[in-house]
Amino acid sequence: PILLVAMIGAIVLTMHRATTVKRQDVFRRNAMASRRTIMRRMTDLFFPTIYSQGDGNYSMVRFHSVGLEGPKQR
Repeated sequence: PILLVAMIGAIVLTMHRATTVKRQDVFRRNAMASRRTIMRRMTDLFFPTIYSQGDGNYSMVRFHSVGLEGPKQR
């Protein structure tokens, strides 16, 4: 009888939903992650942009993708 009461108590404590516990909705998080990662971009041609630090050292090269509209204007 004591083991039965302990098992029922463990099940009740496990199934009890407290309002202070932070839980995450897995399906909602997966939907948000897929919306952030999917981008519609044409990547036919790449044009590099080289950034200078001013002292002649070129530190960063970034490639901009070009679609039907052509390269991005600054």
